[in-house]
Amino acid sequence: MINGAFIDFCDEFNVIEKTIEVVVKIAGEPKTFRIEVIESIQEGAYFTRGYTQELVIAQPADPQLQSVGEQKAKVVSTWIDYQLPVKGRKSSDEALNQALEFLHATYFRRLVR
Repeated sequence: MINGAFIDFCDEFNVIEKTIEVVVKIAGEPKTFRIEVIESIQEGAYFTRGYTQELVIAQPADPQLQSVGEQKAKVVSTWIDYQLPVKGRKSSDEALNQALEFLHATYFRRLVR
C-alpha cells in the first residue's frame, strides 16, 4: 500500500498495474500494440494508455554533423502514442478488456474484409 503522505506533492500519481503487447497482422504485416493498465491513486479508478511500435528515421540534431559524416540518419524502432478510449474502470482487468475490445472492433473488421 502506498503511503499518501509521501505523494502529497504530486499533481498526479499513477501505478502501472500491468502491461501487455499484442501483435496483429494488417495487410500481411505484423503491427505491435502495447497497452498499459494504470491505476489512478487519486481517483481510485483504472485507465489505459496505448502505444504502437513504429519504425522512424532518426536524424542528427545538428545538421552540420551529418554533412561532415560524423552522424548519419538511421532507422530506429519507437513507441508512438495510440489513443485508447478507456477511463474510469473499476478494475485493471475491466480496463484491459475494454482496450482489447476496442482493438478487436477496430482491426478485426479490417481483417475479415
